[in-house]
This record gives sequence, C-alpha cells and structure tokens, in this order.
Amino acid sequence: MKKQLLLLFTITTFSFALKAQIHTVNIGTTQGPFDSTFVVQTGTTDSIHPGNHPGLGAYSNAEIYICDNATLKYNYPMGTSTNPIFYLGTNARLESYTSFNAAKVYMKANASIECFGGNFTSEEIRRVMPSTLISAGQLFFDSSFTQINFTFNGWPNNQSPCNAATQNNEIASHSSAITVYPNPANDKLYVKNVPALKGSTQCYIYDVLGRLLLSQTNPPGSDCQIDCHVLQPGNYHLSLQHEGTILQNVVFTKL
Repeated sequence: MKKQLLLLFTITTFSFALKAQIHTVNIGTTQGPFDSTFVVQTGTTDSIHPGNHPGLGAYSNAEIYICDNATLKYNYPMGTSTNPIFYLGTNARLESYTSFNAAKVYMKANASIECFGGNFTSEEIRRVMPSTLISAGQLFFDSSFTQINFTFNGWPNNQSPCNAATQNNEIASHSSAITVYPNPANDKLYVKNVPALKGSTQCYIYDVLGRLLLSQTNPPGSDCQIDCHVLQPGNYHLSLQHEGTILQNVVFTKL
C-alpha cells in the first residue's frame, strides 16, 4: 500500500512538473497613446525608431510581436519608464542598436536577441530552449519552458495577426502586393491588388475590443471600396480574408 501511494505521489508530482513547463500568454490589440501593439509580419524585416515607436514618448508600454521567421531592428533610446513587452515567434530575431529595458519577453524555440549597442535588460523573460541571448545585460527573472503558446483574444476572429496566408503558397505569392489606403481615412478606405482567387473575399472591420462593426463581400479578384463614414474617430482593424484565410490584417485610423 505504501509503495502504491509513493508511486501515485511520484506520478502526480512528475505530471505537475510537466504542466508547469507550458506557458500561455495573450497578445493584446490595444491601439492608444500609452499602450499600443506593433506586429512584424511573418518572414519580413521591419524597424522601430523614435519616429514610429508605438505609443507616445518615454511612458509608452507597447506590445511588440515578432512573428515566425521575422526580424525587428530596434533603435529606440528609452528611459527606465518605457517598458515594452516583446513576443518572439519561432526563429524570430530581435536586433537592438541601443541599450533598452523590457518589462517582459516571451521567446519561442530558436528565437534570438542580439545587442549591437549597449545592453538588454528585462524584468522577466520566459523562453523555450534553445533560444539565444547575445550581449544581454541584467535579467531579473529568467525561466525556460518546453512550450510557450500565444493566444489572440480580441483580434479579429481571435486569430493571429501574423499573415496566416503564408500557409498557402498560392495566396502568399499575391498577398504581399495588397495595399490599403488612405491611412488615416475619412469617408472611404480602399483595398487594391486583391488577388484573383477562386471564390469571394471578405472585408471585416473591428474595433479595438474585437467587435465586428462592418463587413463586405467582394467578387473574386475585385478590389474593395469600404464606406467607413459611419465609424467614430479612432483606431480600427481591417481584416481581408479569403474563405477563412487571412490575406491582410491592417490597423487604420478613422479621422
């Protein structure tokens, strides 16, 4: 009986230890002056500098999501009050060209952070091994997990803002050519270079809380003209989809 209880305790403890190695975090969608979200799309290289950093000035608490196989070149001299949260997908790369502080960092497998100038300091970092930190400064809380999951509650259809169309070669070959303008917009928003795929495409507009406000279905290969004069001034998400596959996710401002 004692052996059975000991075995049960050992299995329970081991099971609990495995569960503790999986961490799930939700990536927010806020678009405001002091808390904003910036997404580096799958397989692309983008940059953040003082001219385009999410939020306003030294007190911004941005959420920055670097999708799988993407690279962000970060060149933003921050004060101690500026504490963005970074989410790095699989094989994502963050390159820093100045010393910076982060509130939290979440890194999937094979993600990397490299500092070409100064040091990187984080209050909390959670990562899947293997991951790489080069020229790191002070890490107050560093922990490793077997798996890190990102959820997207609040995004259109609760789907990843990364371009899901990259999963389909036919769609991916065209989706990068899609343009959305003007941004900011007054009464009309135009979507050009929509690929001529089999079946219709859908345009959805959501508010920052993820509520669907407008929807429009377009014939195959047809560009979109969206009448957005009914929207109140503010920030919105436009999701262009084809049979449930995201072609483009764009944040735009209604004047």
